[in-house]
Parts: sequence; structure tokens; C-alpha cells
Amino acid sequence: MYSTISSIYWLSVRRPNLPKVWHRLRKQIDECDDNIIQELAKRMRVAREIGTYKKSTESQSFKPDVTMRFWKKRGAQGEQCGMDSEFMKKIFKPSTKNQFVNRWKLLISS
Repeated sequence: MYSTISSIYWLSVRRPNLPKVWHRLRKQIDECDDNIIQELAKRMRVAREIGTYKKSTESQSFKPDVTMRFWKKRGAQGEQCGMDSEFMKKIFKPSTKNQFVNRWKLLISS
């Protein structure tokens, strides 16, 4: 811990504006995190509505072709924004069909 403190002190003496830059960047990250959480909450509300609608109309909850189009779209969207498509797929794609179905069941029951 002492070496970390001395490194920070050394950097602040050597580069006095560095703590300000870190603080500004950290604040930006915090704002991004807040926005992500709010958008995920909004997404969950809409997904619950979809689940409720599908349950009430007895619609098929898992449609492989729709699901594949969704994953491809998100992968391409991630690439357009400078992110790896595989990373985007990991965020949105359950690892198995069962996990996908279980997520839908969870949404419907919520």
C-alpha cells in the first residue's frame, strides 16, 4: 500500500493536473454507469411487458430465427461502435437455449 501511495504522490508532484484528469474521467465513467443501469431497467420493463403479452396470447416464447437476427444485429451494432462483436454477443446471448427459455420464464413470472 505504501508504494501505491508514494506512486500517487510522485505522480501528483510530477504531473499536478493528473488527479484532476482522473477525477473528471472517473466522473464520466460514473455517469455512463448510471445511464447503463437506467437503460437496463427500462429494457427489463419492456421485456416483462413482452413476456406478459406472449403469455396472454400463448405465443411461442423462443423463436430461433428471431433470436439469431437479434444477436447478429447487436454484434454488428457493437462493431460499428468500435466494440468486438463477440463481446456484444456475450452481453446479450445466453449460453444455451435453456438459459434463454429460463430468462423468459423469469420475465413472465416477475
